[in-house]
Amino acid sequence: MKQSAVRPAAVAGTFYPSERALLAQTVDELLERASDGEPPEGLKGLIVPHAGFQYSGYTAAQAFALLRDQQFDTVFVVGPSHREYFEGISISPHDAYHTPLGDVPVNHEFRKKLVDEAKRIVISPDGHRAEHCIEVQLPFLQRVLKSFSLVPIIIGDQHREFCESLAEVLSLVGGISTMTPFASTGW
Repeated sequence: MKQSAVRPAAVAGTFYPSERALLAQTVDELLERASDGEPPEGLKGLIVPHAGFQYSGYTAAQAFALLRDQQFDTVFVVGPSHREYFEGISISPHDAYHTPLGDVPVNHEFRKKLVDEAKRIVISPDGHRAEHCIEVQLPFLQRVLKSFSLVPIIIGDQHREFCESLAEVLSLVGGISTMTPFASTGW
């Protein structure tokens, strides 16, 4: 089965606005209301809610506001699969994720490194097809970081061993100990 090069937005119009201008305005207003706190020294990651913007947008904006005026080449976003059960961890086979704000390219280099280093991580559409947890983070990242690549990771079976394995390989391959950000959508 040939995979589409771009993963289409699955929840635009339900979890967040589907119109580009309205989405940009909504995210900007949420970020503007967020506190202007300085990021903690040594920030390595964020745990961010992933419900619809009307429910958790303000809380998500509080987290993403910490990334204002910063630039990162690659962002790892990890979330649980809500709609499909599968064993292990999958990274999207797509070349990009689409939102109404544009396409976010997937970092093929880091994707390959993660798969090469961990038996439990595969490149697969499992968990990515209609999943919202990564997608709802992207408009915030697009507005605060402007340009970045993505490593979209979905955990199908969230047993401790899978989570620990992912943390280990991310610290090894992704250099999480020396780079940021790492956004988790929470469980």
